[in-house]
Amino acid sequence: MVVLMAAVLVLAALVWTRPDPPAEEPTEPSWVVATERAEPGVHQPLLRLFGYIESPSDVTVKSAVEADVVDVPARDGRVVEAGELLVRLDDGELRDILRQRQADLDELEAALRQERRAVEADREDLEAEEALLAIDQRRVARLEELVADNAASPSELDDAEESKERQRQAVIRARQSVDDAEERLAVAEARRDGAEAARDQARRDVGRTEVRAPFDGRVSAVPVGRGDRVSPGNELVGLYDTGELEVRVQIPTTRIGALYRARAADTAVRGEARVDGRELDLELDRLAGQTARERGGVEAIFTVADRHEDVALDRFAEVMLELPPEPGTLVVPYEALYGTDRLYIVESGGEDDDHKRLRGIEAQRLGEARRPDGRRGALIRAPEIEAGAQIVTTQIPQATDGLRVRVDPESR
Repeated sequence: MVVLMAAVLVLAALVWTRPDPPAEEPTEPSWVVATERAEPGVHQPLLRLFGYIESPSDVTVKSAVEADVVDVPARDGRVVEAGELLVRLDDGELRDILRQRQADLDELEAALRQERRAVEADREDLEAEEALLAIDQRRVARLEELVADNAASPSELDDAEESKERQRQAVIRARQSVDDAEERLAVAEARRDGAEAARDQARRDVGRTEVRAPFDGRVSAVPVGRGDRVSPGNELVGLYDTGELEVRVQIPTTRIGALYRARAADTAVRGEARVDGRELDLELDRLAGQTARERGGVEAIFTVADRHEDVALDRFAEVMLELPPEPGTLVVPYEALYGTDRLYIVESGGEDDDHKRLRGIEAQRLGEARRPDGRRGALIRAPEIEAGAQIVTTQIPQATDGLRVRVDPESR
């Protein structure tokens, strides 16, 4: 037992008196990163925006007459051709009105013919009275000469002058009759013209009972049905021209200058819109003349190339614009960006060739652009990055300047 206790004491002493192991020096961690070589050059920015489909030829066809709807061939969403029947109205009442207007016109034309004959008769009477007055005037002149020569009595001259005066009064009355007849003729002509206009209006109203498409397009609304009673101004059919589609988008304030410069240089700004899975070619047509105060930027209107009969109005459009080229820019993968305006390049760390250090670079984000492989990348301007520099394309948590990294050998 004593021997056992002694052995335990010796073992404990050896444990307590053994030397401490040497401390290990901490090693700095490093990250394996992928990189790509910087290739500054001229790139065309792609600006991603969102808008809606509209049309300057979005019209609402309204009724011009009061009538009952008897047929509605138009259907919402149907494509129609110019001149195709959309809605037919009952023309019975309007034809009755047309016949009445025609009868009124016939009556007034007959009255006008009577007035014309009366004017002609009054003019002939005036000519006859004026001829008689001329005879009386010559008779008075002769009698004045005879009285002066004592060849006629003064009483004969007085009778002649009295006769001339009566004839002069007759001429005045005849001339007044002609003037009155001409005024009556003008009134009759005016009434005839009014009746003719009313007849023509009634004829047009009959023609308006057949509502036809004003252009090739697509029906967007049909608010009436057979049996409805419509009045002038009631909506019948909504229609838009499928060959005049536009996309309205909001241009950010930071990009307005590029559009103004492109328009000043007469440079076309093109793009494409994705609507319900379809790709539509766009070209900038104009900028909106007014923008709401609470909205930033300016609205731009782009025309859609070609006719698209299956694109509906007010559909959401994802727009990708091609802005004027920007020199001295880089197109990098989105993974290279930290936040919106920072990226990292790899520099020599000084220790060895395998381990290097990160250096942060501030960049100006210009939008998107196409990379050589056709995919989209972030378009930036960073004057500090020279050609051939290694841009980090791996996202590193809590990346900082001076962080030790190792470049993946497969990086280009």
